[in-house]
Amino acid sequence: MAKTAKIAVSLPKELLQQCDQMAQELRKTRSALIQTAISAMVEEHQQKKALSTAKEIYAQIADSDLKLNEAFLSISAETRDTSPK
Repeated sequence: MAKTAKIAVSLPKELLQQCDQMAQELRKTRSALIQTAISAMVEEHQQKKALSTAKEIYAQIADSDLKLNEAFLSISAETRDTSPK
């Protein structure tokens, strides 16, 4: 089992009541519910970071592809202009 650490967290009373109600409905302890919620938030944040990184990489690839295409078209046009007629 993973090692755990105890922390103290201040919550608005209404949020704590909602947390306790939800924990009861899901038949979980308050700690288990909070662990699940934080884990989900961490995973979502990591996915957003990965998606952002992927978008940056795809944008760089698209830019490189555009430059390569432009270079190819330029070379192709030069080749046609200098080819014997």
